[in-house]
Amino acid sequence: MNLHKELESEVKNLEKRIMTKVNSDVVRDLNVQKKAMNEEFKINVAEEGKGLDNKLQEMKQELEIKLKTYVAAVDHNIVIDGAALKNPGSSGDVSTLVENLVNEKLKEEDEKKARSNGLVIFGLIEIDGLDSKARSECDMKKVVDLLTFTGTNLKEEDVITVMRIGKKKNTGPSARPLLVKVKDERTKWFIISKGNMLKQSKDWEAVYMTPDLTQNERKQELKLKEDLKKKRDESSLNGDGRQWTIKKGQIVEKALIVQQ
Repeated sequence: MNLHKELESEVKNLEKRIMTKVNSDVVRDLNVQKKAMNEEFKINVAEEGKGLDNKLQEMKQELEIKLKTYVAAVDHNIVIDGAALKNPGSSGDVSTLVENLVNEKLKEEDEKKARSNGLVIFGLIEIDGLDSKARSECDMKKVVDLLTFTGTNLKEEDVITVMRIGKKKNTGPSARPLLVKVKDERTKWFIISKGNMLKQSKDWEAVYMTPDLTQNERKQELKLKEDLKKKRDESSLNGDGRQWTIKKGQIVEKALIVQQ
């Protein structure tokens, strides 16, 4: 009986650390485990305590592994879902799952840091018929022209590198995305904040800028845009006149932004 109380107390203490940080699948999984523990306890008591201590020890070990997994994930701001816990990998080792997730998280953070001073410019036509060095020089000039047009007061020395992304077409004009590295992250966001000015000129209206995102960030961005389209389509179908936009990674109503 004391072992059962000890286990319940341990679960409650660890729950306080993780319940606000993990997703609904994990919370549901944890509650299922607790319910199973209590049901097994009742059954074993009904069977006059046959193998009760051994059963509780097994359940305690199983729950400890899961709870420690949740806590390790929370400590690294990682969300673990129920599906991942049910299928942690070929080794079946939950600790390996957590280690892999932590490594992925650290790798993602390193990549974000490496991209923090980068932006991508779309719609800038490449000059054809030149060697790579000459094309790069032309691209740098175009970036400087863009910075001048948008009133940033930035110069060529504020730009570290420019580089086209993707394979160049063999024939015809090309407008591959242009990756631009600037001196720091603050400068990057300052340039991007001037993006709306490009729409005011026919020479620049087809050009737009985005931050240099990781693959995971691009997936999240795509999902967010898809959700925004659905939200706008719903409002259009309902005729409610509500307008939606993306602000700080969330879909919000424009009217609420004005009120704030």
